Amino acid sequence: PRCWRYHYLPDYITKPHLPLHEWLRPSQLLGNAAVQRYIRFQPHIIKAAARANPHCTDKNNKCLALHIRHSDKAAGRRQIPVTEFLPYVRAFAHAGGDYIYLATDSTLVLKEIAETWPKDIQQRIRSLGDNKEGSGYSAGIIRSSDEQAVFDIASHHRTNQEVLIEIMALA
Repeated sequence: PRCWRYHYLPDYITKPHLPLHEWLRPSQLLGNAAVQRYIRFQPHIIKAAARANPHCTDKNNKCLALHIRHSDKAAGRRQIPVTEFLPYVRAFAHAGGDYIYLATDSTLVLKEIAETWPKDIQQRIRSLGDNKEGSGYSAGIIRSSDEQAVFDIASHHRTNQEVLIEIMALA
């Protein structure tokens, strides 16, 4: 996972003298404990995630999870171009990887992948709503076609459900 420090926070919070993994570790441990103790996904969310990414529930399949977020980068975070993901995806495929689950908030990301990535890579990709092998979510997925945040496009309940499905599918 790629994480970042916000540059506008004071040094006593961001601790720039520590390597990123050391800085994140205490938060990861606390977050993991809280999630394990308090968070339970509703059965319909679990089922929708399994439909969206059916092959990666089988531990024998080699799966890669990609989260390419483009619509609402804030606080100076860099929008990572789709082309920067391709070398990692190619390396995964070359090493014998089977399936790729792509979570994205952008129709433009999907379009760029369809137009520029090799066909053998595209065939491995699954995404919420793509309906490959019956994997889609019932209605059209909320995605942005510009820089507008998806949570500003539709109801928060709907987008929150889709986020939870994506989290489960990525896991």
